[in-house]
Amino acid sequence: MERSAIQFDSMAVEVDAHNFLIRGEFIPKGDFFVFLNDHNHATYAFSNVQMLPLSAEYQVSGIRQDSININRDFISFISVLKPEDVNKLHFVQASFKVVFYTVWFAILGNLHVHGEAHVDDLLDTEHDFFAVTDASIHPVRSISAKIERKVPFIAINRNRVLGYHMHNK
Repeated sequence: MERSAIQFDSMAVEVDAHNFLIRGEFIPKGDFFVFLNDHNHATYAFSNVQMLPLSAEYQVSGIRQDSININRDFISFISVLKPEDVNKLHFVQASFKVVFYTVWFAILGNLHVHGEAHVDDLLDTEHDFFAVTDASIHPVRSISAKIERKVPFIAINRNRVLGYHMHNK
């Protein structure tokens, strides 16, 4: 009897990884957040990649590759660009309007956490990646790559968040 490989759907994404913006396709191997938060994976594979430097000081304008593995520790966020891909994701419905700051961006959106989460410590240490919906991304310094400014969903890495606060508007 022949075994068939499990097929997972690819998603169009943009990734902030260290000093680069990566555009490509991402195929989580199972549930999106279970896969992202599994510490057995040191890297994530992306395909049909365009890797663009965020800073103008780089001597390359961009790198194209059929596939590339990105170290999970350097990923600030993964934006899922298409609403139909977001509809396939599972996350808790309770949310807080929060502004996050990374080295390159301020991100405003609805952080989805369990209802018992405390406002003064929303990012628990059990998970590295958290769901943020209806997000807007704002560069905090000059960047050379054009990024999607409004996205339906971002998985934000708490280890790359410099700080956050509740949005009061």
